Amino acid sequence: MARGRAKASATQETWTPVHTSCLSVQHRRVCSPPYWGQRVYEGEVSARWSDGCLVAFGREETPEGYVLHTLEILKGLIQVLRPDGTIWWNVADTYMTRTIMRSSSAERVEHYGGQRTRWADNPHRRTSVGHPYLKDKDLSLVPFQIAVGAQKLGYYVRSIIVWSKQQPEDDYPDPERPDNTPHSNNGTSSRTHVPEIVADRPVTGHEYILLLA
Repeated sequence: MARGRAKASATQETWTPVHTSCLSVQHRRVCSPPYWGQRVYEGEVSARWSDGCLVAFGREETPEGYVLHTLEILKGLIQVLRPDGTIWWNVADTYMTRTIMRSSSAERVEHYGGQRTRWADNPHRRTSVGHPYLKDKDLSLVPFQIAVGAQKLGYYVRSIIVWSKQQPEDDYPDPERPDNTPHSNNGTSSRTHVPEIVADRPVTGHEYILLLA
């Protein structure tokens, strides 16, 4: 079983093995690449893609560019996947909105807490203007675009798994517990997703795993 979990797969060190993996036939590959427009990784290196773009994976200007580069990787993997092999591709969706990409979840929490970040000339800013059809605050539907693209490459999309980043007790408290607190090993909340401060939509507490065969 081959396993590729590194979030730093935008770096040259993990970009190269994606291609050299063609030296062996893959039975199962678990991939958790950078998500589009959400994170800045330390030491990330731009890669030259087949469309001519020179950009780190996840830092593309548009969701379509990210989807295209994801499919480029999947196109290479399908050539070495065994007939009974599977790929488990972890991906989150992203809102088309004006924001600044953060280097860590802690930095995002600090931002929500009121810490100011310079917008002018910030190299990590992302805007929401100029897209042909996506509007500010639109959900870009990246995971589903990848799924459709994978089907066109010849993959079977066997399942789209919703990976909840919080325990069910967060949303459905146990009435038998006198303090009505969430279950956890240390008595604290079992919530594991980064909190959001939004007033016009539900918060996002999940990611997706595409099961491809």
